[in-house]
Amino acid sequence: MIIRYLLLGIAFGLMTVLGWFLAPFLYPFRKLIRDNKENFFWYFLNDTKIGLDAGDFGRFNHNIIGFYLQCAIRNPHWNLKLKLAPKVGLKENVKGDLEWRRYNLKGYQYATYTITGIKYFRFSYSAGWWYCQFGSSDNRFIYKLKINV
Repeated sequence: MIIRYLLLGIAFGLMTVLGWFLAPFLYPFRKLIRDNKENFFWYFLNDTKIGLDAGDFGRFNHNIIGFYLQCAIRNPHWNLKLKLAPKVGLKENVKGDLEWRRYNLKGYQYATYTITGIKYFRFSYSAGWWYCQFGSSDNRFIYKLKINV
């Protein structure tokens, strides 16, 4: 469970760094890449159709700079994240509190649960001025570290 999560984190990190360098070269070919889904370069595009952050440009200008900001900085390897997202379904064998929220709380929370035979976990810790959260939510893997000053 944790080893799979760490390996995914390393893969996401490598894809992020690759996205920084590949995104400018993908811009002129984005429509061709999207037409041939499931190729390596497709993972760096944003195929989400709805919402403020949908598509190649999200809330940014519709030019190469906006494309770079959306697909290399804000949402690198977006389609890979969606493809490898945790399974959605009925949570079974829940151990711990999945509803713990960081707002105005101090302490930690650890929970494990199973969906269709795959085990997931979530860990959160808050000291008031800093907060970290790792594991998975209902639709994504989480890697967060925030410092409030």
